[in-house]
Amino acid sequence: MNEWASRLESSVEFYQKLPDKTCQECGKHMDEQCESYETTCASCTEKLQLAE
Repeated sequence: MNEWASRLESSVEFYQKLPDKTCQECGKHMDEQCESYETTCASCTEKLQLAE
């Protein structure tokens, strides 16, 4: 395997091994991309905004 293919494979492996993203408030699985900065699900975000 050449160097480029090896790097591509290791990048893909890295993202596949990331744990599922979960909401910090309720712990529910979030269907967000790994690079998203959101830490709470839409439901909890709405509840937090209403509480302010």
